[in-house]
Amino acid sequence: MAAKLSALCAIKMWSKTRIEKWISEGHFRMLERPEIGKARLWEKHDIMRLLVFMRLVDGGCRPEVGRAIGGLTLYHEPAFLIITAFDRDIQGTRSAEELEALSVSDDSWDRVHARRGNAARHLAHVEPKPKLLDALLDTDEHVDILWKLVINLDDVEAECDDLQGRAEKWRGAAESAD
Repeated sequence: MAAKLSALCAIKMWSKTRIEKWISEGHFRMLERPEIGKARLWEKHDIMRLLVFMRLVDGGCRPEVGRAIGGLTLYHEPAFLIITAFDRDIQGTRSAEELEALSVSDDSWDRVHARRGNAARHLAHVEPKPKLLDALLDTDEHVDILWKLVINLDDVEAECDDLQGRAEKWRGAAESAD
C-alpha cells in the first residue's frame, strides 16, 4: 500500500516543501528512484525511514544524518537503530574495515545495517533487542564519541502502519470528494 507525500504531510503536519528540499539536496533518498514526471509513491520502507529521519532532525540532528540511514529497511524481529555521533571526521583516521568493526557488533546477524553519513561523523546500525546493551556499552577508546541515540524500530513500524492506514483513508476521502 503506497501513499503520496501530500497525504503523509497532511496527516503528520509536516512541511512537504521541507521534505522535498531534503530529497533534492540528497539528505533523504527513497530506496527506489521514482519515475521522472510521476509523483513519488511512498512504500512502507520509505515511510519508516522518513519517520526515523524526522525524529532525528526534529531531535536536533542536522539533515546530513539522513545519509547514515540511507539503506535502512524494515526488520521482522525486535530491533533498535543506534546512531553514534563523533566530534570529528572519523573517515580519514580509520580504514573501511575499522569503521565496519565499529558499527557492527555481530557479523553473523545478516540484517545488521551499517552506514556512514554526514562526512563520516555519524554511524548508524541496527541491533537485535537481545544485543542492545552490549552495543551501547561497546566503544572504541580511541574514538571521541559525542553521543549515541537509540530508536526502537518496533515503535517506528507501528507508527508507520498507523500512518499508512490513515493515508489510505485520506486518499479514499479525497477521491470520493472528486
